[in-house]
Amino acid sequence: MARAFANCLRHLRGGILLLAAGLLFGSPGDAFARPQDLTTPAPRAAAAPTGRTLRIASVEFEGQWKTRKAVLRALARLEPGDPVDADALAAARGRLLDSGFFDSVDLATAPGDARGTVRVTIRVAERHRPYVDTGVGWRDPEGWYLTLLGLREENPLGLGGRATLGLQLGFRTYGVEADARVPLGAASRFSLHLRLRGQQERLLWYENEPGWIGLYDEQRLALDRAEASAGLGWAPRPDFGMELGFAGRSAEPAAEGVNKDQHDTTVPSYRLPPAFQADAGSRTLNGLYLGLSAGRGGMDGAPGRSVVLRANVVNEGLGADADYLRVTGAARATAGLPGAQRLALGLRAGWVGEDAPYYERFRLGGSYSVRGFRDHSLSPPEGDDGFLTAALEYRVPLLGRARGAGHERLIGLVFADAGRGWANDRVATVEPDVDYQRWQLGAGYGLRLRLPWVGLVGLDVGLPVTAGITGEPVWLYLTLGHSF
Repeated sequence: MARAFANCLRHLRGGILLLAAGLLFGSPGDAFARPQDLTTPAPRAAAAPTGRTLRIASVEFEGQWKTRKAVLRALARLEPGDPVDADALAAARGRLLDSGFFDSVDLATAPGDARGTVRVTIRVAERHRPYVDTGVGWRDPEGWYLTLLGLREENPLGLGGRATLGLQLGFRTYGVEADARVPLGAASRFSLHLRLRGQQERLLWYENEPGWIGLYDEQRLALDRAEASAGLGWAPRPDFGMELGFAGRSAEPAAEGVNKDQHDTTVPSYRLPPAFQADAGSRTLNGLYLGLSAGRGGMDGAPGRSVVLRANVVNEGLGADADYLRVTGAARATAGLPGAQRLALGLRAGWVGEDAPYYERFRLGGSYSVRGFRDHSLSPPEGDDGFLTAALEYRVPLLGRARGAGHERLIGLVFADAGRGWANDRVATVEPDVDYQRWQLGAGYGLRLRLPWVGLVGLDVGLPVTAGITGEPVWLYLTLGHSF
């Protein structure tokens, strides 16, 4: 217990220093807002005769050398015959600037040939260089990740879309990812999605210290992953999308582990859990994947709801070393309450076939899972074949409420988490007398601070309601973003 409190105090000290630095030195606003041409006044439409509405006679574009006119028209949303005024022109200019495709956008109007009409000319300056990027992203069910340093190219082929390259740090992972999503035609609903990723994960498991009942050591094992994938995406609406593709993947766990609580002493291969020994060495995990997303909102704290599903079919016929199906899903909803308060609910679930290696199974406990317990401590060393978690949060803006939902400076919250895993009896476990297959409950409170260049960072204090496995009375977490 003394070691648990020492860990908690260390995390608490780091979290308080981080929050204090953000409050003292942070500046409000989006560190990577789209470029704005603040020197150009908002365009004004030619005056119309009293009682008459001006209409667009024609729309012309100038200055583009890469972007297709169909893309420009889709962004501007100005068509011949449409009514037009200064607000409509300002909105069109804002949409073009917000796309990130251009360094500047100017609009001009002139009288049309017919009475009561105007010709609209839109002059753009294409961006010639990529953005230097940072910020956060999300993957289900792993959670948030931080792009420490990256490059982002908007509209790489003139058809819309974007390409990114970044160094990423996530929940017990780090690596490099290159990602490109390009529409198959100007303003097309279909897109080609290409991705290359290499990363290292840290898998955790816990064992009783020899001679000590109930005192668990944290063991770690490094896992290297590589992936190259290509998929076809379809997005008929902004709030719905699907993707089907092929992913060539490989994974290779380290031959030895590390005992973190015993001064990082080496755990030799013969002392690793039986499942680790059975799945040693590099394995190829090629397969097909299907992804679906529906709804908008719920992720950044603004009201809304969304659902994300993903299925991976790993098959020997595609060059894999195993045959199994892995399915994950997440649903989240955020409701607005008086005074800019929020009530948020998050659900996650997953299932994987029996033939999957241990590092493709699920691990519960800790950040983005069930808070109040140590990371990965609620699952056996070989992982769970299935899991279900639920989280409820009540969020209150403490600073920056006037900036609107999704832009508050400091947020306080209380939470309650619940989760359970399911595992088949395939191999002997390290702790055969421990009952991992039961519901676990945790609760607590936390803070979220919005920092420039990064976004939301957080500090959560989790208290176990049920006994858990390793027995700590409290656990602290430094997090990115909200927990779901």
